[in-house]
Amino acid sequence: MPEIDLDGLESSGKKKKDKERHVWISFFGRIVAQIVGAIASVVLGIIVLQRYQDREAPAPAQAVERVARAHGQKTLAVLPLDNFSANPDDAYFADGMTEVLIADLAQLEGWKVISRTSAEAYRDSKKALRQIAQELNVDLIVEGSVTKAGDRVRVVVQLIDADLDEHLFARSYDRTFKDVLALQSELAQEIARSLQAALAPAHEARLKRREEIDPAVFDLYLRGRHAWNLRTPESLQTAVTFFSEAVRREPSYALAYVGLADAYSMSGSPSTGMADAKAQMARARAAAEQALRLDDQLAEAHTALGGVQFFGDRDAAAAERSFNRAITLNPNYPVAHEWYAVLLSERGRDSEARRHADTAVSLDPMEATMHQALGLVHYYAQRFGDAVEAERRALEIRPQLPFARIVLVKALVMSGDPAAAIAACDAADALSTDQTDLLLTCGIAFNRHGDGRSVQALGRLQSIRPLPEPALAQWFAATDDLGRAFDLLTRLRASGNLPPNLAFDPLFTALRADARYAKLVAD
Repeated sequence: MPEIDLDGLESSGKKKKDKERHVWISFFGRIVAQIVGAIASVVLGIIVLQRYQDREAPAPAQAVERVARAHGQKTLAVLPLDNFSANPDDAYFADGMTEVLIADLAQLEGWKVISRTSAEAYRDSKKALRQIAQELNVDLIVEGSVTKAGDRVRVVVQLIDADLDEHLFARSYDRTFKDVLALQSELAQEIARSLQAALAPAHEARLKRREEIDPAVFDLYLRGRHAWNLRTPESLQTAVTFFSEAVRREPSYALAYVGLADAYSMSGSPSTGMADAKAQMARARAAAEQALRLDDQLAEAHTALGGVQFFGDRDAAAAERSFNRAITLNPNYPVAHEWYAVLLSERGRDSEARRHADTAVSLDPMEATMHQALGLVHYYAQRFGDAVEAERRALEIRPQLPFARIVLVKALVMSGDPAAAIAACDAADALSTDQTDLLLTCGIAFNRHGDGRSVQALGRLQSIRPLPEPALAQWFAATDDLGRAFDLLTRLRASGNLPPNLAFDPLFTALRADARYAKLVAD
């Protein structure tokens, strides 16, 4: 079997990225292209090596010391590794390698590492590294490429001081596919050493165990994560398929169970519109618990279980324990901060909630849901102007994020600007939606503004089966029909179904000022 020419593929990838790649039609043309690419790659390598030999690169430790002095915190972002493979279907592999590298470096003690979703915003970006670093508020950047060809893999990485445009670390790794897990471990450890930083001891042990995993199972895991990141109902089902096959083939692979828990949990979220939410949450719980049985040091597994406990069970005490454990294990995991911030806000612990929400945004500034959670914290604390600003930022990043629109409308209503709330509802075409919460919130905005469409919104709510009684109770409370609100809530209390947001949503404020409220919520 002829040796695979990774140099040619990598060179070809560079040309593709710059949109200067030609299409070779004939068989001989492709052969010539690979030869030319290989020569170009060798020449380029000589030039790059000569560049670094001609001037002494700064010591990484000196750069880290400068960063710590200048900013008081050491921060790092890993940009998406370029896919230089000949087969575009191998993009999942480069994306997966990026995600695993970010997860590994997030275990660097004393470092803040930007999350994958924010780094993803700079895929194929033409911005200068200094500008990217400023926008992400980081000091050091890792960039590079992945070339996969048959059973051969090449990974090239560079660690760059973005402010000074200085290369602190540059390596090229050529491995067979069966050695890819060892390569991941080696890469994380070499970058850690170059920064004179230590990986968390539990993660060092995890790296050693990971090298024993079948590379084909790791490949399934990468494919599952790639599908999960797309966040559509179809891709979530695909993710479940890949993660399920991974755990079937390797029952001791804890991270695959975490992936399965994440896929089931998101499938059970109302935002996906998928059926059988209770069953999906039960499957998520089972997968998260199995991940913890295999590795109770995984922050992602504790977060996944905490999400089920909070959003599914409404067991705030258990969820708080899970989120705290996750954050202790990995302070760089933004989802743990995001969900914990919402929990704290609901329980009236605003200063703690604000701190965790701000941390989530700083770790993942280009992820809409982090801004959405920050806006919700502001809304529950009745900082309505700040809530509007945060939700508008979330919608700038992801215009179709339903819950951000709902919180935005609520905040505009409560701030005394129902006209702006109606404009937000019109942008979402609220009366044509099947989402009960958006229909409810926009109906309240119509009512506050004297817009006749409030009658239509109320009629649609009352026509839904089964009848959404908690939503109707909020409607009556927010439109000053307190008698009907208390009648409905008394019936809900008798059946054990009082809405969980009764105690903290500002739209219920009028009820909490009424003498009947104390009796309603009394034990």
